[in-house]
Amino acid sequence: MVSGLALFSDGYNAQIIGYMNPLFSELYKDAGFGSTIKTRLSNSYLIGEIFGMLFFGFLIDRIGRRTGIVFATLFLVLGVIIATAAHGTTPLGMFWMMIIGRGIAGFGAGGGNCLFDRAILVAQLILFKNIQHVLLVPQKPRTKTNMSAADVVSWLQWRLISPSISDL
Repeated sequence: MVSGLALFSDGYNAQIIGYMNPLFSELYKDAGFGSTIKTRLSNSYLIGEIFGMLFFGFLIDRIGRRTGIVFATLFLVLGVIIATAAHGTTPLGMFWMMIIGRGIAGFGAGGGNCLFDRAILVAQLILFKNIQHVLLVPQKPRTKTNMSAADVVSWLQWRLISPSISDL
């Protein structure tokens, strides 16, 4: 259940800026809110996720899963608080604070993905050990390129893990 909530939170945080960009465009059109800031606001979370997956993937091998979950959650909450409380002397300063906050939140979410995806995989292997093939669904593809890559990774996981299920 916790893994499901974490994945919901990740999807929500990644998508919410898409709903806010039109509002920001209307409110801050005179302050220079253009495509560059929109792109940075949208991509900062995803870039943070990439670095979070790399960092926490390495870290949990050293310090353990529970400690990794705590630190990933702290980064996620800290980043969301920074992005939510963003303000500045200029609108551009406020947007940069939001970009940094979303990057930190993405870093924590990337760590959560790294940790919770493994937990889901282990649960599938334990719960469905009598089933020959476990369906591993790729996680929220964002573009056609990512969807193709996710399909390939899912197929590879299925081919590599399915034979070992009968060994459980």
